[in-house]
Parts: sequence; structure tokens; C-alpha cells
Amino acid sequence: MQHAYAKRGFTLVELLVVIAIIGILIGLLLPAVQAAREAARRMQCTNNLKQITLACLNYEDVHHCYPPGALCIMNSKGSFSGTNIYDGWAIAILPFIEQEALVANYYDYSVLYQPSYVIDESTRAILATSISGYRCPSDVSDVLAKTRSDDGAFRNAEIATGSYRAVTGRLDEVKTGNGSATNTQLGTFDMPHNSMNYVRWDWRGVFHTCGKVKRSGAVTDVQCESPASLIDGTSNTIGVGEMHKVRNTYNKRSWDLVTFWGYNYGWYNKSVILSDGGNLDVHLRDWNTYCGTVISEGAALRGWGAYHAGGLNFSLMDGSVRFVSTTVTPSVLANYAAVADGGISSL
Repeated sequence: MQHAYAKRGFTLVELLVVIAIIGILIGLLLPAVQAAREAARRMQCTNNLKQITLACLNYEDVHHCYPPGALCIMNSKGSFSGTNIYDGWAIAILPFIEQEALVANYYDYSVLYQPSYVIDESTRAILATSISGYRCPSDVSDVLAKTRSDDGAFRNAEIATGSYRAVTGRLDEVKTGNGSATNTQLGTFDMPHNSMNYVRWDWRGVFHTCGKVKRSGAVTDVQCESPASLIDGTSNTIGVGEMHKVRNTYNKRSWDLVTFWGYNYGWYNKSVILSDGGNLDVHLRDWNTYCGTVISEGAALRGWGAYHAGGLNFSLMDGSVRFVSTTVTPSVLANYAAVADGGISSL
């Protein structure tokens, strides 16, 4: 007697179709999951910058000025930098981001003031500490990295990387050195006393080098900025931005140009914003071409960038954070870099 029905399973073709459908669904789902994860990382990055800027505002409430981008003294090689710079914004605000214990032993001036270059181990231990609030979750750089490997200052010391740099000002072109009054753009806002020379003073940013700084050929005491000196207004002045895109196409340096949160010399934790040279995306992608056609070597060391799709975060001195598209022209962004140039535009 024949059964009314017969057992039957999936054919090979049907099984392959089901597998293909599942694969397509997974393929559609993964980008959405990745986009959600990046959105969460970008939100955390935004919060990091907001907390950093609020810490700067709290610092100002206590000290009646914003923290220095770097603090420069005379006749010292410092304990780490090999220069006369020993302090800076990211160290100064540590007590205001619940890192009082870390910074408690940093200001030992018998260690910081040194007649010759030396790496003090207690200072190195502080600067080798990774701080989560100083790292963007999208930053893929190593947590620790070695500094410059040539014969310059602060050589071959392993310290913690970061994702954020303070804004020192705006420039048309970065050139380093002592210079002369005939070149009004010669110098930078982030270097020690022998390099910030004839740059336009109204183009300075909130976090420029302070202390003993050479201005117009003479060493003078340059003060930190305050809310009253932000002539363009706190909502029109950038404070801190992202820099964690490794520019490995730049061939004039033998080491990665990463950000170090606690190293105050030069451009390692602060940068100028250049007002020329195509849109911001050009600055991030092609440093060889950019440096060869628009600006001198120094500018390749100073820049901005992130691993977020389409842009990067900058904080404003009113405590807000703005996501800036890479399609923005540098001149528009540069209008927000200076405290008193009168240049106000819309990002």
C-alpha cells in the first residue's frame, strides 16, 4: 500500500539558495552595525572634546586665564623636551578631568629645570600613562609610541599617544627659525622662545606658547589668553581639534607623526590651522603634494585629521563641539583659529 505522502528534504539547490539569502542579509546588516558603532565612537569623541574644553573653562575660572598651549622658560633644557618648554595645556587641565593624582608629582621644578637634556624616569612614567579622555575611540594608533628618532630634542622615549591637539593660531604658511622683520609670516605660535618671532599677533590662537617668547626680535613675557582677549567671541574661536590620522605619505620624516598628549614641544599636542592649499581633505590625504606646492616643510608636521567618515571634531571656546566636514576650505576653518583677526564665517 502506498503512503499518501512521501518524506522529502531540502534539495541541494534549495539549500544553496537559503545560504545565499542568509549571506545577503548578513552583508546588508554588517554595514549598518559598523555605522552604528562608528556613530557611537564619534559621539564618545564629541564628549571627550566637550570635557576637555570644559576643563579649560574650569581652569580659567580658577586661574583667570586659559591654560598655556606650552609654557616656555629660559636657561633650562627641561626634564623631557630638551628645550626650555616644560608645561602645556593637556598637563595643566589634568586636575580638572579627575587626574589630580597623576599630575601631583609632575611640578617638581628641581626635576623640570635641568641644565642639559635628560629623560627623568618619574616624568616619563607620567607621560607614558594613557588617558581615555585624551583618545578618540576611532583612533587606531598605538597606545604607546616612540618619539623622534633623529638627533633632535626628546629622542627615542616611549610615551602615550593622544587624539587631540590644541589650536595655536592661523597662518598662511609655516616657517620655522628666527627670521627677520622683512618676513612677517616667519615663525610659529607653537614653538619655543627662539621661533615665535614675526608672525601676525592678531592671528594667535587660544593655546599658543606662553612665557619667554621672542616677539619682534626681543624676548618678552607672553601671557596666556583670557575670555576678554577672545575678540572674535568664544563661539567663533576653536579650542581643540582631532589629530589622529597618520600621514605616512610624507617622506621627509623617518618617524610617524603621531600626537603625544603630554609632550609640549612644538606640534606634538598642538597645531596651527593653515589658511591656504585646497580643502581640508587635501591636508589629510596627500602631504607630499601639498607640502611641495603650497607650504614649507614645517607645515607637514602640523595638521588635523581623524578616522571618522567625512570629517572631524573641533571644540569651540563656548564649550560646544562641531563636526567639520573635510570639504571645508582651510580659509574658512582658519577664521575660527585666531582670537582677534575679525574673521568670522560659518562652518
